[in-house]
Amino acid sequence: MNHFTIWQWVDFARGVAGETDGAAMDAHLASGCSRCTRMVTTLRRVTAIARAEAETEPPEGAIRYERALFSLYRPEKLGFGRLIGRLIHDSGLAPLPAGMRSQARSTRYLLYQAGTYYLDVQVQHDPESARLSFVGQLSDRAVQPTSTANLPIWLMDRKGLVASGFSNRLGEFQLECAPARTLQLRVPLPALGKRMDVSLTSLTKRDSGRSAPARAKSSMASRTPRKV
Repeated sequence: MNHFTIWQWVDFARGVAGETDGAAMDAHLASGCSRCTRMVTTLRRVTAIARAEAETEPPEGAIRYERALFSLYRPEKLGFGRLIGRLIHDSGLAPLPAGMRSQARSTRYLLYQAGTYYLDVQVQHDPESARLSFVGQLSDRAVQPTSTANLPIWLMDRKGLVASGFSNRLGEFQLECAPARTLQLRVPLPALGKRMDVSLTSLTKRDSGRSAPARAKSSMASRTPRKV
């Protein structure tokens, strides 16, 4: 009994074998060749899986995230254009109420604006773990706002990505990392083809957690001349 090659059976399983070869192969299977029957059964299953994969579309959110992630690692001129977030409110610059001015701040509230987008960030410093916790919300205040749900949120430093997450349906997110001098939040905005960049450098200064009077006292002490 003459057997056919695996490449011929592949064409047969895919339905692209010639009319003459197809008839001969059908006759071969009808003769009761168990080895070729098992091979054809396996190849037909593989063909069915491959066709199903070709017809499967990944979720829109996954595609959006991958495009945004790719833009992070390719040259800037080929990636997303940038929207620089401008700090318009910082609770750390406001004086503490009377009676609390000797206490260090552990939480700061920041508000950034880039075009019609606003990024509200609460930064919590945990002295015990020496880590920073970021709880934020991104919103578009345009007349016809775009959705800020399911957007990747990247927390970067000079060396690269230190933490990442996704915004929820309200544009809210939460991240945590160790303090660094070059922290930056990046939020791709696929609807605009741009990326919002927010610098967090001011949060990582050595005296950022001390009150204004304490800083002033320290500054005055450093200027006091020593007695000879």
